[in-house]
Amino acid sequence: MTLNIGIIGCGFIGGVHSRNLASDPRVRLAGVADVALPRAEELARTAGCRAFSSAADLIGAGLDAVYVTTPNTLHTEAVLAALN
Repeated sequence: MTLNIGIIGCGFIGGVHSRNLASDPRVRLAGVADVALPRAEELARTAGCRAFSSAADLIGAGLDAVYVTTPNTLHTEAVLAALN
């Protein structure tokens, strides 16, 4: 079984996690999201996945799990959206 994973937050740490996930055959990076769409598009290009401009759109893309890699002070909103 392959898990579809998303990343919310496409800064430095999001890039680190996308590279780690790329080396794991059990997962597929399905998409990344960032409020700065160009940043999401850049990471999506390098990771070979889709870019989204909102966490809600990414979460609605049929994921099994998400990594929240936004700044710590912004985790709550993204985590609550993913849990819903």
